[in-house]
Amino acid sequence: MNKKTYIFLFTTIFLYSLFLVQLFPDTTVGNEKKNVLETVDVTDFEVPVRVFLKKKLVDNLKKEDFLLYEGGKLQKINGFYITRKKIDVKTDVSDEAKPAEVKGRYFVLVFKITEFNDQLKNGLNYLFDNLFRKNDQLLIFVNEKTFFINNLNNRSSVREVVSKMLHDESIKAKHRLFTILDKINTELSQSKLNQILASSMVQPALEMIKFLEKYIFIWDNYRKEYLTPSIDDYYNFARYLQKIDKEKWVINFYQIEMFPKLKNSGEMMQSIRTLISQLQVSDRSEDVFHSRTLSTLLMKISIALNATTDFPADEISKLFYKVDTVFHSIFIRTTKSVLSQDLEYKRVSTNLENSFREITEKTGGALISSGNISKSVQKLTEKEDILYMLTYTPQEGRKVGKIKILTKNPDYSVAYDNNMRDQYIKRYFRRKEMSAPSVKIESADLKGKDLEVKILDYFFRMENGKHLGKLKIHIQVVKNSGRVYFNQTKIIVADKKKFKITLNLKNLDPGEYSIVVDVLDLLTDKSDMKYFQRKYKN
Repeated sequence: MNKKTYIFLFTTIFLYSLFLVQLFPDTTVGNEKKNVLETVDVTDFEVPVRVFLKKKLVDNLKKEDFLLYEGGKLQKINGFYITRKKIDVKTDVSDEAKPAEVKGRYFVLVFKITEFNDQLKNGLNYLFDNLFRKNDQLLIFVNEKTFFINNLNNRSSVREVVSKMLHDESIKAKHRLFTILDKINTELSQSKLNQILASSMVQPALEMIKFLEKYIFIWDNYRKEYLTPSIDDYYNFARYLQKIDKEKWVINFYQIEMFPKLKNSGEMMQSIRTLISQLQVSDRSEDVFHSRTLSTLLMKISIALNATTDFPADEISKLFYKVDTVFHSIFIRTTKSVLSQDLEYKRVSTNLENSFREITEKTGGALISSGNISKSVQKLTEKEDILYMLTYTPQEGRKVGKIKILTKNPDYSVAYDNNMRDQYIKRYFRRKEMSAPSVKIESADLKGKDLEVKILDYFFRMENGKHLGKLKIHIQVVKNSGRVYFNQTKIIVADKKKFKITLNLKNLDPGEYSIVVDVLDLLTDKSDMKYFQRKYKN
């Protein structure tokens, strides 16, 4: 996955990632739907709707409370029913109940974290001890990593694997932030040294301008690479979940982002303010210009760390309506110590945080901000989703129009997918296919102890007189007991239009295995993934 995938997402939202994530297959998984409708059934069509009053779900409405339009024409609402659901905290099937009577659920856990602390460990323990059943399935995103669990027969083993992922990824995130901090400190120290050696007032002004410009450059690169969500990740996420024929829940764990910021009371900031004041009263037009430049840069930094750019959270929320999924979010508070005389960690607003907030609200999920993860998970299980299903027969038959739903109470707001009848997810990827080739896993299979993977349709570009492709391949082999036999990522430079990998899994024991192969074309950010299960016998 590329570094933007949070989800998924998520996304990588899942959300980077959340990773959002670009690693969703076109093939079916577990109890996924065997056939996805390619055409629209115009005889009877359902539209899921949530109704809010001051951001709280409204219950006990009737069919008569709604008006449904398509293509600007009022439609007759034929059917109407209400669904209410919570996450059941009963972990396993009772002795009296037959396993077939209690369906397994599909949980997507999205972790966007920078620190795997005791609170997060306790929250993870609560999930495995009080929430999950043996026949539940998990899809887990931790920053840039993806992990699929077919069942939870061996909870302790799975918990260890997830804990290790969280621990390893938090170390990477810390190292990434420390690298950024080191860059800023280096520029800061050099700027201070040059000011001390300066022989005129002009030189310190130029040094400070240069430092602030580099600071903005460092922040912009960090934000674009790690904090900006990809719309592709969300569409991949929706395409994948659309095929899962189970009760689906997304639980998003998001640690608030921090970034090194100049302290208002620090020596450097005071020097900049003093210099601005001195330059403003100078008789030289050059000095006045420099004072304005410094003031503008300070304002630009403040806006950059506190403002967000546009992200279509409303569009993404509709995707979750289309795939019948509730999106819960837990915002995890973080604290960072003062860094130096001039720098401190500052909470920054990001597209991810604001998008998660809106998506959570519109999909009927719970949004909790706390440092106590166990209580947060417990609280979100108490959140009841209330969904109204409106059924109608479109007057225009197969002509698909925009849907509009109103309630007779003007104080209510409604959330729904106004393109519910349209196959826009499929069309989105068709457009992507036309713009650039989309990498494909032609085949992946286990033959004895040899895992064979064939890849094609990746992008080629000319380098040193050769056409080369660049692929990031991740392979994961997990026994159904939860034991991980293989979990590695490798960058491959391909010089042929088709690429074949043969991996000898020499330590494979007899048993049933879940195998995930995902490939990312690093030249186009296109991805593909295959999941399959195989039994190995000696």
